[in-house]
Amino acid sequence: MTDFEGLPVPVDESRLGELVPGINQAAIARVTELEDQLAKAMINGGQPDDIPVAGVTKLTIKRRLDSIGKWERFKAILAQAPETVQDEWMLAQEIRSDDPIFAANRETFRTALGMTNAEFDAVLKGGEA
Repeated sequence: MTDFEGLPVPVDESRLGELVPGINQAAIARVTELEDQLAKAMINGGQPDDIPVAGVTKLTIKRRLDSIGKWERFKAILAQAPETVQDEWMLAQEIRSDDPIFAANRETFRTALGMTNAEFDAVLKGGEA
């Protein structure tokens, strides 16, 4: 990535292992992806479509759904989902709204949970509860 005036200079990927002991290649790739997305957003004037999509942990999703009485229903829906969707959920560390598997099933989950778009989006917003 190029060093643009006013933009933070990213850490060299080869040094991330030194700076963050135990970091794996997937995490390094994600950091690099977010750096690139953020730099593009800043260069392009920070247009909303250019802002990186934040992921949300499954634990946060569970807590948010539980707080509105929808967790048990979500588990039942997930149990009926195709095996691919169940596997992706089980193996994911975070859920991103732009993930192809999640995006393809978003309306099914939202409708089955009886939630409006705004309610569903609130459950999926980035950051911890």
